Amino acid sequence: MVRRSNRSTWVILYIVFGLYLVNWTFLFVKLPEFFADVDKWIFFVAGLLLIWGGFRYYQRPRVVGGF
Repeated sequence: MVRRSNRSTWVILYIVFGLYLVNWTFLFVKLPEFFADVDKWIFFVAGLLLIWGGFRYYQRPRVVGGF
């Protein structure tokens, strides 16, 4: 069973990387030069999260309560 805090951590991670990728495309906010150095790692982690989220979407839901 997944704890609620662990689930919310993943949701926050998805939101942060999603906002970063949207900002990278449309340039809403000017980011510091530090992010230019770690840009390739951010894309790598974001890609892994997207792939993992796709697999989790098609996973069979657990039955809780034995019904």
